[in-house]
Amino acid sequence: MQSIPPHQGVPPPQQIIGGQVAQGGITQTPYGQPVVYAGQPSQAAKVIGILLMIYGGFAVISGIVTAAGMSYFNSYMSDMAGEDISGYLPPTWIYILQGLVASIAGVAYLYSGWLIQSFKKKGFWIAWAALGLTYIMNIVVAAATPYPSDIYGDEAEFTRMMGIGAAAVGGLCGTAFCGVILAIPLFITNNGME
Repeated sequence: MQSIPPHQGVPPPQQIIGGQVAQGGITQTPYGQPVVYAGQPSQAAKVIGILLMIYGGFAVISGIVTAAGMSYFNSYMSDMAGEDISGYLPPTWIYILQGLVASIAGVAYLYSGWLIQSFKKKGFWIAWAALGLTYIMNIVVAAATPYPSDIYGDEAEFTRMMGIGAAAVGGLCGTAFCGVILAIPLFITNNGME
């Protein structure tokens, strides 16, 4: 049997694969193989980023108020009591340090929230570092709080250790919870993070 020679100058026939677009971003081809295409990235990063920026704004304001206003707290409480009770209250430097740390953490939350809502993973690391900084500061405040023996008696040191332990354990639970909530966009498959 002889083969028929192809016609000169005529292009070979082309195969065209057709299909229909179904619900959920899946295209069905005639061969039954679905073709999945990526849609819009999840908006969870934008929501978490905006909430983090709002929280950061409140942290900056409260840090400034704490550093500036709470330094007068000891003298105000002494005036109210009619005697010097500064030995029963945390030292003034604790309020100033706590306010400065809260303001720095607030600025970090603002910046990291802006990065997260812009789909940048670097923002998560900055926010987690700020969470760790505030956790450590809470333990320092608990350790610097006085427990006078004329009020607590022989239990003053035990009460101090209980206060530090409660701040450490409670702060760890709170920090871990906030860190997981912050990481919600990373758990989503189509998160769009860079």
